[in-house]
Amino acid sequence: MKKSSIPSLIAATILTSIFFSCIDNDDSYYIKCERDIGFITIKNSIKCAATSYGYITSPEIRLLTLNECYFFGYQISDTPVHDVYTASQIFNKPKEPIPQTFLQIGQPDDSNTVAIRNLHVLFSTSTNYLGDRWIFAYSAPIRGDEKVTAHFYYDKNHQADQSGNNVKGKNKLIIDVYFTKTSSTESKEALQENYFTTTGDLESLRTFAFTPEYSKEVTTEPNGSMYMAVKIVFRYHQYITANQSEVAYVGSWDKDVNQNVYSIIEYYYTNSTKE
Repeated sequence: MKKSSIPSLIAATILTSIFFSCIDNDDSYYIKCERDIGFITIKNSIKCAATSYGYITSPEIRLLTLNECYFFGYQISDTPVHDVYTASQIFNKPKEPIPQTFLQIGQPDDSNTVAIRNLHVLFSTSTNYLGDRWIFAYSAPIRGDEKVTAHFYYDKNHQADQSGNNVKGKNKLIIDVYFTKTSSTESKEALQENYFTTTGDLESLRTFAFTPEYSKEVTTEPNGSMYMAVKIVFRYHQYITANQSEVAYVGSWDKDVNQNVYSIIEYYYTNSTKE
């Protein structure tokens, strides 16, 4: 089966990890994905999920909530109609969406916050294909039924990077990720490492990220179309010991052997038809 013409940057940056498991079987003309992320949206008046292989719909998907992200699997074996595939099977049917929090503008509320062990970003480029939803995985030491929730902030007055450089106005943004811990019971159990996944809705970045105050560099392609790419680094407090943490960064302004380059992109077209 020929893959749909979704933005190649998205498909190429899906992590080949425990979060995803997909097989593209060209010989049998089907795609089977045991686990993927789907963003529920509307494409050509069809309620569907934007996935790593394209827009997919089914009776089960049409019951899910718009603008939310879910983990599930699927099999598709036909050609798309109006750019949307119909799944012949849905695996691991989702019951609840991936927890989602919205970006807040201003100084972070650092009261009652906790440090986490590690933070991972599962996509390296944000486009409106996924509704500017970013998927984050993180681990933290917890007791019992404690839950650790991520909160996202953009503070224009605190845009110094790990080298101490103020990046505001240079096609660069630093997003602070803070974490709070909640529990329904008081537990005296020993600390154990646990893993969490959350969706960060960073769509509000588009209201200002591409304005001259924040970004000035526009890239022009040979066909005359233009785009602006704004790089993003995520900053958080990393757990060292029960009484110690340090500021850590995820992402790089340039290619790095240990860090990906994360960005949000806005496309501008000089031609009457988008390619």
